Amino acid sequence: MANGSSLDQLLELLADKDWRINHLYHIVDKNGDLVVFKRNAAQADFAKNKWYRNIILKVRQLGITTDASIDHLDEAIFNPNTNCVIIAHEWDAMKKIFTKIDIAWKHMDQGLLDVIGVQSIEKSTTHIKFNNGSQVRVALSSRSDTVHKLHVSEFGKICKKYPHKADEIVTGAFESVPANGTITIESTAEGEGGYFYDMFWEAWERGRDPRDSEEYKAFFYSYTWNKEYRKDPSILEEMPEHLKEYQEKMGITDEQMAWYYLKYKTLAKREHKNLMKQEYPSSPEEAFLASGRKVFDSDLVEVMLKDCPDPKRIVGEWKYYDEYNPRHKYAIGADVAEGVGLDSCTASVIDFTCSPPRVVATYKNKWIDPTTFAHVLAKAGEMYGGCLIAPERNNNGIATVAKLKDLYYNIYVQEKFDRHELIKDKRLGWLTTSGSKAKMMLDIKEALEEGNIDIPDRTILREARMFDHADLPISKIDEETTRHFDLLTATAIAYQMLTEVGTGENHTSVEPVTREFSNSLDKYRPV
Repeated sequence: MANGSSLDQLLELLADKDWRINHLYHIVDKNGDLVVFKRNAAQADFAKNKWYRNIILKVRQLGITTDASIDHLDEAIFNPNTNCVIIAHEWDAMKKIFTKIDIAWKHMDQGLLDVIGVQSIEKSTTHIKFNNGSQVRVALSSRSDTVHKLHVSEFGKICKKYPHKADEIVTGAFESVPANGTITIESTAEGEGGYFYDMFWEAWERGRDPRDSEEYKAFFYSYTWNKEYRKDPSILEEMPEHLKEYQEKMGITDEQMAWYYLKYKTLAKREHKNLMKQEYPSSPEEAFLASGRKVFDSDLVEVMLKDCPDPKRIVGEWKYYDEYNPRHKYAIGADVAEGVGLDSCTASVIDFTCSPPRVVATYKNKWIDPTTFAHVLAKAGEMYGGCLIAPERNNNGIATVAKLKDLYYNIYVQEKFDRHELIKDKRLGWLTTSGSKAKMMLDIKEALEEGNIDIPDRTILREARMFDHADLPISKIDEETTRHFDLLTATAIAYQMLTEVGTGENHTSVEPVTREFSNSLDKYRPV
């Protein structure tokens, strides 16, 4: 060998995985030079502390995926009959990850490979198979065969952009890894909500190390792990007081804070609000809260969450914040789901006579079917004085509307005018399209930020805090629709009834759908 080591000494070194990772493999660095791979601080920390199941929240440019590429190649070379898979979030990312593996393999010392007796027997643009029965593969998904070592790159992006693919990974790829195998999930934050968000916080907030191989261990790597992010601390003399308090709160060193402050000044000139916390978070909370392009003011919503009261009553799936007042005007918005444990059927009741209008009751149930949900809505309408109900009529909502019209008389009528004949086309229920969704969400955003609606419900506010500009054009008729906004959607629909119901006392119902239908259901009218 090139270093003159004896065979015994070489075999002793090769038995040490950390030595192999830091001496045997090459990568192309940021300057385009071929160099020997050496783990940085974040990579070394993870290698030392990882578990059977791992979930990593990170900032960009820490090389976690590069480390996984080298680690998986090493595992396949030095462990017979081992199936190693890396799942990428998109096609271009998949090609880049495999290129890292391919470069490392092509530049391995041939004399070393002769000593350990490992050669490739099959190679494509996405995988390498070896004569020891092992393979390393990069893919967009993985469902078949047993996988001994699985790494999922940018899982947050997958959950955000491709929720169906995220479902396949959770139900397929994760299940293909035995209890003694290894799963590592890593991602930058992509807003609140989704599998990555839920799984990270479940592991992070457990308060102890995993006790079972099936439990996940959480890691967070902030910008402070990058040794390049250091500057002369003398600049801190001019730093404003609120950043000094931030430094103390986060425990950031002077050199790290000097770099942060210089970057902060650059971004502040561009008027990018919250971009520092998004790009360079110092805590998991910052990473998730600041990521994405939030529609609602996150700081305002956070204050509202802290001031949220507990419901006055909880009955089944209903939360009540105020009692019914027969002199007030109400409306109910409803979002309908399939009832199979995924999205929820939700309802939100707004009292429009309050100043400002106030959410007084909410309902959320992910197991109720659309037809049964119609009965729930009818009873709620009766309870609130025969108020106007606006159920969403997309997809599953069609079944709810069809049943509701047999149970209740005061249902929102969407009017459409034919351009040629000027004839009203009345249809029951609220139709959510990309356009109507954007309008109703921006309307309730404006109302919330200007104090024109009072929302005391924590679930609605949490969903508002998650809601991103990327979610605005997504309607229920899209195949890949995001989740976690069901109660916010019901509230936004209810708020659209402001122009139908008006404000002030002495509630008067809108005209029934038909006189015959109205007369047949007099028993549902409030006394």
